[in-house]
Amino acid sequence: MENSIDLVAIATAIGTAVYAALALNYIALEEFGLPLQLVCRGAVLAALLIGVFIAIEFLSGKLSKGR
Repeated sequence: MENSIDLVAIATAIGTAVYAALALNYIALEEFGLPLQLVCRGAVLAALLIGVFIAIEFLSGKLSKGR
């Protein structure tokens, strides 16, 4: 059972990430007065970096198990 995927944990993580993103969006736009374009560019850049780091971690684990 070590290789099974816990769907509840994944759903909780995704829900928490969405809530945090919405809260940060509101704070950036309403409280700090940042322009929408700046917030969108920052969000895309952050998502890209997080995706790259997750892909590197995933692929390095797969490659090291093959050896």
